[in-house]
Amino acid sequence: MCSSDLVVVVLWEPERAWPLLAWLGTYMVLSLWRLGVLRRFTQRIDIDPSAAMRLAPVIQVGCAAMGLLWGAITMLPHSPGDLKTPLLVAYSLVGVTAGSATAMACEIFTALSFQFAIVGTLALHLLMNRDDPVYRIMGSLALLYALFVALWTYRMHGEALHKIRMRLDSGRREQARMGQEEQYRDRKSTRLNSSH
Repeated sequence: MCSSDLVVVVLWEPERAWPLLAWLGTYMVLSLWRLGVLRRFTQRIDIDPSAAMRLAPVIQVGCAAMGLLWGAITMLPHSPGDLKTPLLVAYSLVGVTAGSATAMACEIFTALSFQFAIVGTLALHLLMNRDDPVYRIMGSLALLYALFVALWTYRMHGEALHKIRMRLDSGRREQARMGQEEQYRDRKSTRLNSSH
């Protein structure tokens, strides 16, 4: 939540007070809701994995909603000649999406929906400003950045899945080895007992 607080502090101006406070309040409510869903998921995963997995679509919707909320910050009112606000917003959103590439890498759909909701909203807002070519260039760069982040996330997703598979395979091999050792000990003790 620190990043949302920082965005509000940096963008604070009296004429934007209510939109910023409304955005921050919505962010906090949505964050608390997502934490509750994740808590239910982690409580159920060991007891009833199928019940926990039924929460996966809810988690995905929560991530997409959070992405749309982050993207909504691009709609903050600012004066036409003010480049500071869109630059600060774009900089903040780039940081949030870059962090999500790693944090959400295991679940590619969730990561991409979060990222595209943010960067898509940013690009759309910048491209719709037909009065200033700088905004259109920034919007085009936002689209290029979206492609880069999507490719990076896809790569991180592949690496994360590879590491998970390696851990699972290692665990299976360790269990098989322990089973073989136990069988060997049982045969050895049976031979020793039968020789007496």
